[in-house]
Amino acid sequence: MRSRLIMQVQGVRMAIVGAVSLAFAATSLWGCDAPEPLVDPPLRPLLYTETTSRVEGGIPGFEQWQDPAVDPIAWPTESPTQSSARYASAAVERPTTPEQLMLSTLTLLLNQRADELLALGFDPVSYAATARTNETDALRQVEELNDGLRDLASTFAPASASQARRGGLLELLEPGQLVVGRPRNVDGSAVQDGQAPAMHWGSELSVQLRDSNVGFVLRFPSILVDEQGIWHLADAPAVDARFRAWRNLGLDLKPELLDSSHAPFPLSVGNYWHYRTRRPQDTLAGDPERPVATNEGYRDEVLEVDDHGAYRVIHFRRLFDDPSRPAQVFRWLQTPLRVYGCTTDCVRNASNQQWVLTYGSVQVPLFSFPLRAAMGWGTGGVDSEDNVWRTGSDLVDVTVPAGTFVDTIELSRSVAGGRQLVHFVSGIGVVVRRNNTGIGTGDEELIDYRIMP
Repeated sequence: MRSRLIMQVQGVRMAIVGAVSLAFAATSLWGCDAPEPLVDPPLRPLLYTETTSRVEGGIPGFEQWQDPAVDPIAWPTESPTQSSARYASAAVERPTTPEQLMLSTLTLLLNQRADELLALGFDPVSYAATARTNETDALRQVEELNDGLRDLASTFAPASASQARRGGLLELLEPGQLVVGRPRNVDGSAVQDGQAPAMHWGSELSVQLRDSNVGFVLRFPSILVDEQGIWHLADAPAVDARFRAWRNLGLDLKPELLDSSHAPFPLSVGNYWHYRTRRPQDTLAGDPERPVATNEGYRDEVLEVDDHGAYRVIHFRRLFDDPSRPAQVFRWLQTPLRVYGCTTDCVRNASNQQWVLTYGSVQVPLFSFPLRAAMGWGTGGVDSEDNVWRTGSDLVDVTVPAGTFVDTIELSRSVAGGRQLVHFVSGIGVVVRRNNTGIGTGDEELIDYRIMP
């Protein structure tokens, strides 16, 4: 095999590379902690690639990529022979180069061919022979590899067939930068000049969101060549946190579901929700059916919506029933599957989708859709051991001045000195907030609302 050393020092366009250094303030409404952003390590500037002068399998654009006149770090997006149709329909051959293995992995992930993805790994016998290890260690390694590949395939799989685009993720994504990591011998030692590598560590393939500056990175910790010259996955690849955030926010859903008119929380200009604040002592003789009139209430109205395509910033004005209290303004960030409090930094950077992906991955959303009984979520709206929000195991009927609402979802979370319960109705919004804290108990009940068609 012919070895080529490429050093990129200047002029390399790496739109998705580098550590993201962002700090987010806590939201002004309901309160959200701002953990540190998820940071992926940068690509290395010193790159090694190992390949033959002719590639079996006919990968589109590969010969142009080998041409020294073509920027190798940017292949294949700048290759005129690379097309989405050819990429989507490309048959996956037995990979005879590291590059072919990496592209085959992405092809199978985007085409949802999980069984074939497992075939890019090893069976225990061949792994033991190739990695020169015992059968027990080989069996354990292959089991871990297969578990990791199944998890990776599920990360690319649609959550629901009804939500997926007709062409799947292939409609949105294409391969970008390809970097083959350092060549190594089987024992991990560095390859000497003239030696053929047995494996590569730390290879990376970027995946670009079409017609945007948004990209993700698929990392290959270790790839290994067998005695027949076929390259295999020795460890399961991993996709970066931005990709998971992109999918968790619902930005990959089919176009119909990106339309805000289908959102469970209808946040359109002109919609409002009027709440009355009532405490246990605000009744006659303690009878909850005989509330005492009070001017402790407020109305939240949607004033303006900043439309950023797949997501929006919602501007609210809160008007208090007590005329002596000045109006307040707050904002939410709404995506197809999440609603977050939106800080000043969020409003300022909302047009930058890369920034929004990081924000969405480190903040705890106010709502994570679709809501259902007995679910929970924390940072990024993902279910974890540290869930902030939880829903009740049963649906609850609620009666408030605005009417009786059947089968509401009850959400709860810990707040300073106690807990908060929220009853949510899809298509309407919050109908009750029950606050039981160290400074008192009170209910915010919906008394009137307007939902624009």
